[in-house]
Amino acid sequence: MTTYRLLLRILQNRLISSTFILLSIGGVCHPNGALAAESYAIVGKNDWLFVKHEIVLEALDQDVPKALSLISRFNRMLARNQIALAFVVVPSKIETYAEQLPDDFKVSAYMKGFNDTVLAALRAEGVNVIDLKAPMRAAALENAASPLFFRLDTHWTPSGAMAAAQAIRAGVIANPSLKKALDAVPAQKYKLAWANKAQRQVKPRDITFLLPAGTPMYPAEEILRFKLSKDSEAPASLFGGSTSGTDLGLVGSSFSGPGSGFADTLRYTLQRDVMNFYVEGDAGPWAVMRAYLRDDAFQVRRPKLLIWEVPERVVGLRPSYAFRAERYKIDDNEWLLQVAALVQGVCLPTNISAKLELGSLYQGQGQIAGKVTKESDFVDIGLDGPADNRSYLSARLTTNGSKQVGIEAMETGGSMRKFSVDVAGDELDHIFKIPLGLSSRGVNRIRLYPGNTNSFALSEVKVCRYPEE
Repeated sequence: MTTYRLLLRILQNRLISSTFILLSIGGVCHPNGALAAESYAIVGKNDWLFVKHEIVLEALDQDVPKALSLISRFNRMLARNQIALAFVVVPSKIETYAEQLPDDFKVSAYMKGFNDTVLAALRAEGVNVIDLKAPMRAAALENAASPLFFRLDTHWTPSGAMAAAQAIRAGVIANPSLKKALDAVPAQKYKLAWANKAQRQVKPRDITFLLPAGTPMYPAEEILRFKLSKDSEAPASLFGGSTSGTDLGLVGSSFSGPGSGFADTLRYTLQRDVMNFYVEGDAGPWAVMRAYLRDDAFQVRRPKLLIWEVPERVVGLRPSYAFRAERYKIDDNEWLLQVAALVQGVCLPTNISAKLELGSLYQGQGQIAGKVTKESDFVDIGLDGPADNRSYLSARLTTNGSKQVGIEAMETGGSMRKFSVDVAGDELDHIFKIPLGLSSRGVNRIRLYPGNTNSFALSEVKVCRYPEE
């Protein structure tokens, strides 16, 4: 089973980071700007804890239609490239276990209707969405002995992961386009066995760290876990190695992490191998999806069915959301241009040619291969005409030892824009794509700084055009 873990910056306490983003709009702060620790957690009944950053704020409602528009446009890009998207919103713990909230805490009418509003808007735009809120709420009421969320943590338990996977399977089977994509994925035989008794769960219990100092210790939870097994190993990938991906992809948040077993429950309920690309940290769904599309997990073997798991609390916060960490904030249109380039499976021809120019790294021969580089080294790519937002640059790139490439885009008229792109940084060559619609005047030269590498290679440089839409 292939699992990818995106090694992004993991904050010492990721929960405080995301809580600060939302509560800085409507929370309680100390005079020095720090949030009061007691404002993070909601102390519920029967030793249940919740967090305020799960609250969907009506004050951010203006962002929601823009975020949903990006999702629907992205869905159309995938569909044009024969990839079926199943969009899944993770329901809040607050609403799944509303009866465990304190009596003085009331869920707003806006939040109560948010999930249905989002799903209806996406369905109207042709996005295949699967509702988890209703089936998970029903499962929570039917089986109180096996909670779907940890009492002391923000995430779902193995039982919750299973309930979500069962709802996804039902949603896929009931949707003709998703079922067709699933049927095209080779079946695997998986078995799942639940443990005979619950295990004492010391970690995770992330909400307890948000309680005021001196709060008495909460009793450990008893959680039922399972073990997944495979009847036989699948045939070796045509591409080999661990970078091949599979025909069924899962892109998600920490809810898709190994601690929940969510990817395994999908493997079992769908009886298919699942390539799991998730992130723990503050990147947000847009950066994670873009990272997945850049990865060989997508570029080498594109999925037939892609499940995109997004927590309810962040689904309406677009890429340019003002309080997002600067490293992951990006203009909405630029996100679209980047993912549109990465999704394209075929380079559509354009009348603009690209060529490597003599200089720091390039000395002729048509390509660069096996160069050891330092921070100041660069390679220039000249374009024989100005490239606008209808075009993107495509190449194959190796940056062994450097995980980021610096880029200078020279515009007609001499002005310049600088930015950087994350890359694999290993000894293999990978597909490299960047949009060229960076200015109204068009780009006529690109300079790449690979950084300090043990081996740098660049080949197959060309300019491609987007489909007309």
